[in-house]
Amino acid sequence: MHHTSPRNIVVLGISSGGGLATSMLQNLLRQGKEQPCAAALLGPWLEYTQCTRSISENTQYDLIVNPRVYDFIRPMMPAMCGGESKRRQMSPFFGPVKGLCPLHISYSTIEVVTDECRSFAKRAKAEGVEVREYTADHLMHAFQLFFGYIPEAKLAMVDIVVWLGEQLRTSQSQGRKNENTNDGPKAASAGEERKSHGLGGGDNRSSSRRGAALPADLAVHVEKCLDHRHLDSLFCDVLLILASLGALILFPCILCMFVLRS
Repeated sequence: MHHTSPRNIVVLGISSGGGLATSMLQNLLRQGKEQPCAAALLGPWLEYTQCTRSISENTQYDLIVNPRVYDFIRPMMPAMCGGESKRRQMSPFFGPVKGLCPLHISYSTIEVVTDECRSFAKRAKAEGVEVREYTADHLMHAFQLFFGYIPEAKLAMVDIVVWLGEQLRTSQSQGRKNENTNDGPKAASAGEERKSHGLGGGDNRSSSRRGAALPADLAVHVEKCLDHRHLDSLFCDVLLILASLGALILFPCILCMFVLRS
């Protein structure tokens, strides 16, 4: 099996997948293992112990987690995660954050997970975690998936991709610098030569959270890749929407039903 260094790995999670991604990072912390390069969390569901204000009130604005979805899931919540006694333990919202990899947390200001995303980002920043907090107004839960149709979603996805690219570039550059240091004076001098030619070797993680170290046209390239006109046909567009809705709505419901039966 091919081994990949954690500094070459980025993690992305959407909605309940954002909660799972955060739990995975926290488990790595508990086990004393190295964190990946960075993680992007898109509207992550992090708080399992109660319905926050945004969950209770924002369903009237959220086109994805609307009142019907909320009314369907609400009665199942007491049995989530094996019962009330385990929900706090399972909630990433209450897990350790100090030492987590850099996080990109993207959410809408009127969606159902607004409160927990905002509070978690604030707590992570207070614990010294590098956090890029990206918010958009008047959009639904997991709006980023509709980048082919909503301009604000496209901007959000561009921000995520550019930020992840910067984190990978910085992490790999720092990794090469460490390897050169460990290899001795000869490797160190080679590292200095690369640095003098502008080929990396220094840690610029704290200098900027945006793509200063990236090619100037990267954002434009990402926008073109995300342009829905590159999809083959309207049929592909419809399949993309159906798959997104299925993943966002059906998966949490099926998970809750499975927990209830078990």
